[in-house]
Amino acid sequence: MRGFVGKTLNQLAIVEEYLLLSTGVALVCVVALGVLFRYVIRAQLTWAYELSILLFIWVSFLGASVGIRHQAHITFDFLVRLFPPAWNRWLTVLGNVLVFVISLAGIALGYVIFTRTLGQRFQTLPLSRGWMYLALPIGFLLIAVHITENTVQLLYKSSNDSVDQSGNGGAQ
Repeated sequence: MRGFVGKTLNQLAIVEEYLLLSTGVALVCVVALGVLFRYVIRAQLTWAYELSILLFIWVSFLGASVGIRHQAHITFDFLVRLFPPAWNRWLTVLGNVLVFVISLAGIALGYVIFTRTLGQRFQTLPLSRGWMYLALPIGFLLIAVHITENTVQLLYKSSNDSVDQSGNGGAQ
């Protein structure tokens, strides 16, 4: 994509990947500290378990979104291969539309869960459980943005460019 929208999407992707990286590093550090304290120092960090769950959920949803942007998710192409190669682009678009619809449902339901858990607290962290569930609507929103971006790029490919046989728009 070009222009303002393309630049904005690229900036969003950079921020998203930095968040994923920092959250992933934090997750590894928290788990390593928890193991170190439990098995070497013989003292338990009571907050490490809940914080690792919170970070793992964020890593999962941010990672799913980054995977969508880079078209790095596994695709089941056995149905696509039953159709002529000329249909691959449209079958991929159909699959992307289904992912988009599921993402919209995830945004809506994730927001409901987020608002219902705002008043709940973690047992060992001074945080609302809502922060954990906020990953759902944000993650699904990012997935919806990236699947839309992928679909627009696929639709605006010149007709001379072909979609690979797997039907996933050239993803490896």
